[in-house]
Amino acid sequence: MAVNQHSVGTRPGIGSSTVRWSALVLAGAAVVAAVATAVTLTAFSHDYDEGVYLQSLLSLDAGHPMYSSVFSSQPPLFLYGMLPLFHLAGPSVVSARVSLVLVALGGSGRGLVPRAPGRS
Repeated sequence: MAVNQHSVGTRPGIGSSTVRWSALVLAGAAVVAAVATAVTLTAFSHDYDEGVYLQSLLSLDAGHPMYSSVFSSQPPLFLYGMLPLFHLAGPSVVSARVSLVLVALGGSGRGLVPRAPGRS
């Protein structure tokens, strides 16, 4: 009598090697995106949003309160997440761009962290 491997208490699913490869592919894509962004850090941008974010960071860095004196179309953690590096590196377009890349990588890396059992 042949025993079905899946009926002996194991569930078919994704193996650890698949998860490992998926994580490596995602990490590789993040590195490629970071390098592609880093290459253009000092280039001129025609993006209107960049100027608004830069001015909002400058205002926050000067001590103006969020949402009363400082415009932001994003949740507060977006600009507050960028502010420490922007402040430490000195207010500039490059420091704002680097801050944005780090906030974006931090947000995308959240998907790599396994969730605790029972939490959605």
